Amino acid sequence: MSNARSRANHKLYLARLLLDAWREGLAREQVPAAVLDQAYSGAVREHLVQAYGWFLLELCRTAD
Repeated sequence: MSNARSRANHKLYLARLLLDAWREGLAREQVPAAVLDQAYSGAVREHLVQAYGWFLLELCRTAD
């Protein structure tokens, strides 16, 4: 597996961990959903954007 692909998969893994924690926080109902959304959404989005970038880089390298 190439370095770009492994970095993309790692970013997806980190996003998945955050999504699971977000769901658990929502299920516990100890913190308002709007606050949890603010806490997690940016971090999840950042990991997903980075994963997308790494996958695009992988595609460009594969096309050579």
